[in-house]
Amino acid sequence: MGNSPNPTSWGIFRKRLIEAAAGLLIPFIVVVIVIAILFALGFQINTDEGVEISFLGLTLFLVSPTETPTPETRPTIAALIEKEATAVLTKDFELIEEIFAPDASKTDASKSPPQVWKARDRYRETFESEDHHEVNHTNLKIEINGDMATVTNDSCGRFTDKATNQEFSYSSPQSDKWTFERDDNGRWWITDLSYNIQSKNPDHLYEFEDETDGCWRVRIDHDEPQGDPPMPYSEKGYESDGSLKFPFNLSEISNKRAQVMHENMPFAGELSAEVYIPEEAPDDLEASFFAMELDHDPWNYHGLDNGEGQIHQLIPGQWTEVHWKGDVSLWEPIVHLLGIEIRRESGGVHEGYVLIDNIYIKSK
Repeated sequence: MGNSPNPTSWGIFRKRLIEAAAGLLIPFIVVVIVIAILFALGFQINTDEGVEISFLGLTLFLVSPTETPTPETRPTIAALIEKEATAVLTKDFELIEEIFAPDASKTDASKSPPQVWKARDRYRETFESEDHHEVNHTNLKIEINGDMATVTNDSCGRFTDKATNQEFSYSSPQSDKWTFERDDNGRWWITDLSYNIQSKNPDHLYEFEDETDGCWRVRIDHDEPQGDPPMPYSEKGYESDGSLKFPFNLSEISNKRAQVMHENMPFAGELSAEVYIPEEAPDDLEASFFAMELDHDPWNYHGLDNGEGQIHQLIPGQWTEVHWKGDVSLWEPIVHLLGIEIRRESGGVHEGYVLIDNIYIKSK
């Protein structure tokens, strides 16, 4: 009968390796479980140096790195446009350099071909030749695509030409187009501002949710204001909290009518709006449409005075839809003035206000 073989050196090594692995497996499983629990709880550790370590954030960073978080983009873009208005009003060239890229352009789209300048140079010239008293960019339409963005907006304002001391006003829907680009550090720059653009929008809607007047103005008729300046109103709206408040005193207006308007509007023959009068208002207030064509001398007027208006009786304490629809095929494609007028059916006077919201204008 033979003896059992003695273990070889390889057999001894394999046995010890298995024992070592078994000894490490349990601590490894414990560590994995602990990390999983910390991950689920979003556990954080504060080091002696005050650095906060998040297991959740560290794990996510190691597994799938992402871009450095940046502020919400839309408010950032809107703030750059607002800074441009501030810079023009205050002639702050340092602010222009802060928001416009060094190679940014400024383009007058009304020229053929469009006239293009380096933006910073053009602003320096403008600050020397013009004094701006009012600059408004409203009704912003923002589109963002990765590190690029474009914005169109209504534009209106007033300025004085220093060479002639003559004051000019301007107003036009969706006449500005901005382009923006975000650099490698996450900073947004204006790369082009094109103005005097002919709006191609099929319609325009004013809901007054951005706390601006949307470039709506009181009409000035033979140097007489047809009411008081309209203003954004945040306490009441047709379907939201925003509207346009239009105050007036009919006793101070020769024609006993108050008129609020927009200028240089493409018009295809359809307008509607919601109009509210407070409960204490007289029950014979009425609203209607009016327009004046451009490039006519005298301007062609359309409204109640020549039988083209559509009268809408306003009900105290309620919203009333005011609308007008008609054939404008023989009109100039851009109307000079377009808006809503308020009067009393009795022809009497009244001091008060109306709220206007959801103004819709069909442009094509």
